[in-house]
Amino acid sequence: MIDKQADNKSDTSSAVIRAVDILDALCESAEPLGISTLAKILDMPKVTTFRILNSLVAAGLLFKNADDLYSLSPKFLIYGNRVHASLSLKNISEPILTELAVAIEENVNLGIAYKNYVLTLFNIPAASYLLVANLLPLSELYCSSMGKTILSHMDEASAEEYFSHTLEKRTPNTVIDYRSFQLAKEQYLQCGIMYDDEEFEYGLSCFAAPIYDANDNLIAAVSVSGPKSRILSKKEDIESRLLDATHKISAILKTADYTVEELKKTLA
Repeated sequence: MIDKQADNKSDTSSAVIRAVDILDALCESAEPLGISTLAKILDMPKVTTFRILNSLVAAGLLFKNADDLYSLSPKFLIYGNRVHASLSLKNISEPILTELAVAIEENVNLGIAYKNYVLTLFNIPAASYLLVANLLPLSELYCSSMGKTILSHMDEASAEEYFSHTLEKRTPNTVIDYRSFQLAKEQYLQCGIMYDDEEFEYGLSCFAAPIYDANDNLIAAVSVSGPKSRILSKKEDIESRLLDATHKISAILKTADYTVEELKKTLA
């Protein structure tokens, strides 16, 4: 027995996909395009192309000029402005970082620089090890992988001045002097990962990587944290996935033209 309802859904889905293909082709073109050109580019029957184009014109998504050439309508400016207004670092990064936390089964945190501190915007706890109680919303830069990532993007004079102050040595591994920090920074610049080896808390290890805005300025850092023995046992996998996630977020921020200045507006 033929499932007509399923067939109708399939036809509708196919039509939507073809409509999006047409919109993509017009978006990528520097000039309006006609039915024949679009049908050839998309390997689509002219009749189908014509029908979808008419539907898009009727919906106000396309303009058709006197020469029967089609282009995107200004309605997309309204959509674009609306999307841009709804963008935030959190809603861009959270889905990607949630996927990361699930894949590696460890805590994932996102933090930004705030008045010489790390402000943790959110954390995604792993079901197998809850670290939430140990994470402070506002923490020192020098004793965490996210904080040291932020310090690594300061100019040399500012970083040196930061370490000129008396800093608490939380564990024997805590880096509290500028020279030791420079060694950690050199390693970070080589691999793109900043490490916290029980510097914040005994038994806790963290890896962090940067996120850059549309102007290639540091906007945030992402860390993966958990028990040292377990973190180190899957070090390569965590590092690879962490870098992939931060690169994805940076790419989206660049495409969306999202900058540090826009983030600051939300924090004002």
